[in-house]
Amino acid sequence: MMREAYSMELTSTINSIEIQEQWGDSQLYTLAHAYELMLHGEREWTALGNFMNDFFHYFVDQRQVLLDEPVKEPEIASLEQHRWAVFCAASAEHLATTYSLLVPAWAQEPSLACLTERWYLSPRALKNEAVRAYYDESTPRAFTRRNIFCGERVFLYKTERPQSLPKIA
Repeated sequence: MMREAYSMELTSTINSIEIQEQWGDSQLYTLAHAYELMLHGEREWTALGNFMNDFFHYFVDQRQVLLDEPVKEPEIASLEQHRWAVFCAASAEHLATTYSLLVPAWAQEPSLACLTERWYLSPRALKNEAVRAYYDESTPRAFTRRNIFCGERVFLYKTERPQSLPKIA
């Protein structure tokens, strides 16, 4: 079991290095770059966390650039790959709206408009009605209109966290 986990981690690291080489010397960790790494085995929240570091901390003056590059979904995407592509589109719209940026055109493509079924990012929401109700009520509009439910905290950066947010049950 540990050998399998190590092998998967090693494969993910090798894939990340290959993608890093493909992207060249670009210093910006764009949303498109995060999605590309997800496609090659990077954990979703690791890739998004790296994007968030650039967006909220390292390259605040280049936020628009971090959103503008289109996310490129595979021609034949799995359900999981499609969900994350739609999530990235919702993220681009939400962040652009929140930080007075332009919503990138790619984020409004019909193929990224909406998932066919509701998707709760937390497995707890499927088991706990209170968590599901919280997500239903608090998720930003850019996500809910795409049938994604993740709550209002999804893109709160640690240095910008409002003290008024309620704790989840």
